[in-house]
Amino acid sequence: MQTVPNIILISDTRQPAMLPAQTCIAELNHVIEQHWSAVRGDMMTGSVPTIIDDNTVVIVTALSYRSLLDTRQYYKHLIGKTKRSVAIVFDAFFGKRFSAMPAMVQRCSKYGRMLRSFDTIFSPIQGAIATQRENLGANIQFMPFGVDTRLAAQAGITGGESLSRRPILVNGYGRQPPEISACLSVKLNRLGAGIYHHTDHCQIGLVTDMAAHRAHFWALLNASQFALAYAPERYDPNFRFPCSFVGQRWLEMLSAGCIVLGRRPQAAEAETMFDWPDATIELPDDPQAAWEKIKTLSSDSAWIAKTSARNRRLCVERHDWRVRLEEIIRPAIV
Repeated sequence: MQTVPNIILISDTRQPAMLPAQTCIAELNHVIEQHWSAVRGDMMTGSVPTIIDDNTVVIVTALSYRSLLDTRQYYKHLIGKTKRSVAIVFDAFFGKRFSAMPAMVQRCSKYGRMLRSFDTIFSPIQGAIATQRENLGANIQFMPFGVDTRLAAQAGITGGESLSRRPILVNGYGRQPPEISACLSVKLNRLGAGIYHHTDHCQIGLVTDMAAHRAHFWALLNASQFALAYAPERYDPNFRFPCSFVGQRWLEMLSAGCIVLGRRPQAAEAETMFDWPDATIELPDDPQAAWEKIKTLSSDSAWIAKTSARNRRLCVERHDWRVRLEEIIRPAIV
């Protein structure tokens, strides 16, 4: 196996406060720094604390194409002077206005020029890649989301723990249909059938302490038996997503050994990413019917323990960020 080159890591997360979604990028950055001894570029001054030579690779991580463009001043002087330059973009889609422009206009835009300056752009939204690649002329490749599974392990989570260690029956973080959430809130929290912890991260402002925010997130997830995850085509309150895709939540929940409830994405990659039994349990759209199904599932502690352990084990084996780095990023940079 070829040795990984010297890596300079630049990200749009290096700032005093960040969006909740950017905290997931910060966790990926930490894995890259540890796994490959990457050196962080200084986002505040634009300086790079390393010698640039023909064995140096630049990796830029960003929340969106817009933020990748906005932080270009911190890496544009490196493009073309290093062995390779790659970008990893989480929300790798454009708004409706830009997407409606003719392909030639998109190709000649600042986005087209910026994306073509990289050797490779990695996107987790497979359904949008072919059109973007054709319209922009950029080398955009698919890389599914990953997760740092060691964050769950730090809390002693191996999957299949005694249910006494998981006092939260259902965890809802992010997008979940409000009618389902309202029903579970009444059945569990108000009527005492269990605990439903729910947070709409779309309404959270800037995170000023990333470490504390994510430690709280992982502690709650590790204490949950079930967790809600809904495909973007099922619930997209801000009408943002151009196609179906597998979001970050699935991997975080599976990593913590949760049973995933909701609606599995119709995206083709979901079939290969989650090809084991009960990787996602489909819930009915009717809130009362969904609650009845959760009650039935929660009564089988042996099934919960077995499914929890399998979810955790297979997520570690197949979806850790380190697996993504070795199987997908390494071949693109060596």
